[in-house]
Amino acid sequence: MMRLFSKLTAYTILICLFVSTSEAHEAVSGASGFLHVANNAHHFSGFFIMGIIGGLHAYLFGARPFIIASFLMVTMLVSHAHISFSSATGIIFFLGFLSASVVAALIADRIIQIAIEKLHIGPRKSEND
Repeated sequence: MMRLFSKLTAYTILICLFVSTSEAHEAVSGASGFLHVANNAHHFSGFFIMGIIGGLHAYLFGARPFIIASFLMVTMLVSHAHISFSSATGIIFFLGFLSASVVAALIADRIIQIAIEKLHIGPRKSEND
């Protein structure tokens, strides 16, 4: 399964390199990707919810590498929708965008882990995690 996601990630990168950005909204070239996510409630809450769902699934069922690979591909496509990462500026924006989205997801992941532990819900043992 991870081999499939590795291929999909490589294809996503190649597609984004040769396709122009769709300019989702006000992000401008040279802007901080980290601040763009951190200051935008829609972006931050979206990644926060992805973190809750991913954290809950990983805690209860395992498959953390699958969740991480899926998250990275979504983040890559969303970042590219703002600024094309076929340039150095786009790559810097993407790295900031990725960093902020990971911070939002990790905060959510930690919150959901604490909540599950307080509710005494045991994780399902996974052979692949």
